[in-house]
Amino acid sequence: MKDNRISISLSTLIIALVIVVVVVIGVVFFVYNHVKNEYEGPSTDTPAESAPVTNTNTVQENYVASITGKSSSQENPLSIGDWGIASKYIFGEYRDIPVRVTKVTRGDEAAKQVKDYCETGSSVYEYKEPEEGMEWAVIQYTVDLMNVDRTTSIRTDAKITGTDSTSIKYNGKSYVVSTMGMTTNSTKSEVGTGYFAAQLPIGCKDYLIVMGAYSNTQAFYKGV
Repeated sequence: MKDNRISISLSTLIIALVIVVVVVIGVVFFVYNHVKNEYEGPSTDTPAESAPVTNTNTVQENYVASITGKSSSQENPLSIGDWGIASKYIFGEYRDIPVRVTKVTRGDEAAKQVKDYCETGSSVYEYKEPEEGMEWAVIQYTVDLMNVDRTTSIRTDAKITGTDSTSIKYNGKSYVVSTMGMTTNSTKSEVGTGYFAAQLPIGCKDYLIVMGAYSNTQAFYKGV
């Protein structure tokens, strides 16, 4: 009888410990996600899209940028190097900020950049060789955060689409391209530089680089 009581007590203790561990993990996970959303905002690397998106929704009218960006659309994209306007999630709200794509690197040099990034301790990705007929591309961009007086992530939502739809059409094939964020740096009251990567069909230039939060203001750039 005594042994049975000891066994029951031990089982009860184990169950109680398991419950405590589960509760602690849940609290830690909740706090982590809350802090992450406050700091970086939601990320939508490659959201689905069924129709052309144009620049809309000026989210914060009293935000004054130090650089003037141009409006753009899927039908009227900007050229590499032009300043555009894109929405970025900053401390609980979307702000329209100046952004520009400054460089597109493709081929072996881009593959080396992606591989080097994946081998750093800050990357959550494993390097993969491009699929057949594809090559790595690294897109460099800058964002104007001069008037943001709190340290915030440089990373900005970005994706690559076709010129008239979500998918890229090239040589009789359709490609839906996903992106890999390569920026972990933060800045305060500065113009910051960020990077992201994607695999593109070799030789294809009929695509768009789209910067900005999905369903808010976006900047469109012609592929090179």
